[in-house]
Parts: sequence; structure tokens; C-alpha cells
Amino acid sequence: MIDSFTIEPLKFVVPIVSSMRRQAEQFRQFHPQPAIAERAFLNSLAVFAAQYYLDCMGFETDLTGSDSCNPVMQALLDTADLPITALGKLECRPVQVSDRHCRIPPDVQRDRLGYLVVQIDVPHREATLLGFCQTAPDGILSLEDLQPLDALLAALHQPVTQPAAATLTVHLSQWVQGRFAAGWQHLEERLTPKTLSLAFRSGTMTAIKRAHPLRLATPGTECHVDGIFVVVLQPETSPEAFQNMRLQLQVHAVEEFLSPGLLLKVIDETGSTFVQTIAGATDRLIQTPLFQGRSGERFRAVVALNQDSVAIDFVI
Repeated sequence: MIDSFTIEPLKFVVPIVSSMRRQAEQFRQFHPQPAIAERAFLNSLAVFAAQYYLDCMGFETDLTGSDSCNPVMQALLDTADLPITALGKLECRPVQVSDRHCRIPPDVQRDRLGYLVVQIDVPHREATLLGFCQTAPDGILSLEDLQPLDALLAALHQPVTQPAAATLTVHLSQWVQGRFAAGWQHLEERLTPKTLSLAFRSGTMTAIKRAHPLRLATPGTECHVDGIFVVVLQPETSPEAFQNMRLQLQVHAVEEFLSPGLLLKVIDETGSTFVQTIAGATDRLIQTPLFQGRSGERFRAVVALNQDSVAIDFVI
């Protein structure tokens, strides 16, 4: 007599058909760096498998809005995002057959409907949807703790609310100590050597420089900007080095030019705009003049395009 039994959660197996593999291989061949090439290959397979499943479940998806299918963004971000029409982006994280945990990169720990973990078995040409988790506060998911796919469907069927966009707060004094929040990287990891040589002269070589990816889009139009937000920090060299800082903010184009009309402005603690600049039709970057602040002062940087905007709060 069987006293108890365990029912394994339902998993969904998607065959990796030739069209999926061919597209993923094209992405892989685009990148000369082996690590980025393999990342683009696996991320795209995970997205294709998730798209197949959601199409079967009656959800409309849009790969044209996916960073994971944009070779430029593949090189900049570790993302496997699948836009679901009228809902938002689902992150589809690939894992290998031998993996027991799934890492969630800092680039995708915000602005996601949740995380769908997809096991990629390349030799057997299969992708298995293992489970779902709506949040990843620690940046890592145990495969044993994933919720079944029913939880994903329930989450997608919930009424959609549009909360106010979270505003990132950056403590610049920590930068002087060599401490940087997730997502802020060395410029060499985000910008090309040509762009670096154009943007920075010898006078800024000793400055602290960090870059963060940026995406803005206007719903219902083709107007968008994929860019890199850059902060140049120059602490004073006096004994009170940490009390005074000079700063410059920049937005760089990922592709050839920024979108015309892209606005970069800086707002002080009183809510007043004290500097702003707007991109022209052939601008590859826009930047503020150097400005100075003292320890404890706050300001907000806003990058805006039409009705969409991103705000970052800074504390000196």
C-alpha cells in the first residue's frame, strides 16, 4: 500500500527546431568574444522557447522589442527578455542540464514581470521550461524552489498596474572608496575605444568614470534610444578631497546617433533645473558642463524622450 506520493511539477519541453538554432547561431557568430557569443546563443534559445510556450498559451509576444535579439544590446547586457504585449518583459534565464541554481544578472533585476528558467540541452535539441519566480531579491534562484508554470500563467493574468518607475539613488562618496552599485561598470565594458577617445581628453584621465545602460521608448512609435549614461567624477585633491567634487554627466549613443530631441537635465534640491542639453540630429553624445557639488548635496539627473523618461538621484 502506498501511503504517500509526490507529483512532480509539470514541465514544458520545447524542441529546438532548425529555425531557432539558426537564428541563435547567427547571434553567436556576430560576437568575436567567446563568452559574449555563448551568452547571446543561450539567451536567445531561452527566449525562443519561452515565446513558443506563451504563443501556445494565447499570449502575444514581440521579439522586435527584445534586447536579447539586438546584437548591439547583446554585447552590452546579459539579458534574455521577452516582451509580452500590453504586459511588460518576462526574463527567460537559460541554465545548463547540470546546473542547480540560476543566476540573475544585475542588468535584469528590475523592470521584469518575473523570471522563467529554461534548461537548454543543446545535444538533444531540447529546451525545458523548469519553472517561474516573480522576484529574485538575492540575484540567484534555486531550481528546486521554482514555482510551476501555472504560477507564471496566473501572474500574467493578473490585472496590469503601472506603478511609478523606481528612481535609482547613487551615493557618489562610495565611488571614491571604490564601491559601486550593481549596473555601474567601467567605461571600457560599455563604450568602444573610438567613443572613449572622442569623449575623454587627457584632463579627465584621473577622474572616476562609470557607465550604465539606458533605454527609452515612446509607446506606439518607432522613436527610441539605446544609450549609455556616463558619470564623470573628479574629487578635489586637497586634504578635504571628499568634501568637494566636480561632475559631468553624459549620454552616449549605442548605435550611430542619439534620437533627436533627447533631453538630459540636472535638477537641484529645490526642484530647479540648473543645466540641460538636447540632442541634435547628428549627435553621438550629449553632456553637461562640469559642475561642482559638496558632500551631502543631492541632485537628480533626468534623461527624457517625448513622454518617456528615466530619473537617477545622486548624493555627493
